[in-house]
Amino acid sequence: MSLDSLPVSARSIHVAECKRKALSLQGTKIEYIPSKHATTTTSLLVLDYDPIDAVNMVKELGKTISRRDVVRLLKEFPSAVISKCSHEDPIFIEYSEETASANVRKSAVEASKKIKRDADDKDEIEDVGPPPRRPRGMPRAQQGSQNGTPCCVCWSEGDTYVALQPCWHTNFCLDCATSIQRGSGVCPLCRAGITGTQRIYPA
Repeated sequence: MSLDSLPVSARSIHVAECKRKALSLQGTKIEYIPSKHATTTTSLLVLDYDPIDAVNMVKELGKTISRRDVVRLLKEFPSAVISKCSHEDPIFIEYSEETASANVRKSAVEASKKIKRDADDKDEIEDVGPPPRRPRGMPRAQQGSQNGTPCCVCWSEGDTYVALQPCWHTNFCLDCATSIQRGSGVCPLCRAGITGTQRIYPA
């Protein structure tokens, strides 16, 4: 029976059940054989549910993130295996690395715009190049004491850095850490939610 042939009340119940099912699948991995001729299984990481398009964001290993109706997928492949996706799973690691890279780039752009927006008209914003390279043969500890450690987002050097809590990833300057906390609210390196910051002073 098709969805369009159901009465309006029954159709709304059916849609609500599908939505609950789609929401309950978030954070899981679905493994299925796409066709009877296929020799390998396809693995999907189920992400956030989009209530407008009524589909989930999914990540397939080796492919970019796309939208799929996971409820219809499970009806089409009843032998599909659903399991909780562990953090050590290759598909989760690939998704985390792609998301972290995208968020680092986004945070860097936002931090740069904030610095330019907060600067006075009379101030000249210096176009800072990449950090200086470590001379050949110089130990890393000696280099850090001479040149300082650059911020991992905007690459500016300073005397004070900030660590994000609770993951304790560090080497963020104060401006970038504040921008990230007010913006996405998650660590750009591990995607952990930011609950606070801690200033770090080099020895």
